[in-house]
Amino acid sequence: MTYDEVALLQGVAVGTVKSRVNRARQQLAGLLQMKSRHEIGLDHVMQAAMQESKSPFS
Repeated sequence: MTYDEVALLQGVAVGTVKSRVNRARQQLAGLLQMKSRHEIGLDHVMQAAMQESKSPFS
């Protein structure tokens, strides 16, 4: 699901969605005791799944 789609569903601005996702990534990195949120990325399986998924908004 894209940021635009999430924003539409939640009734908030796209910037709000991006901010919340970034905050969640930072919190997860802290929980996992990582040095930086940049160490968190999609694994190959998740990347493939995201490419294969079809949006209901398409």
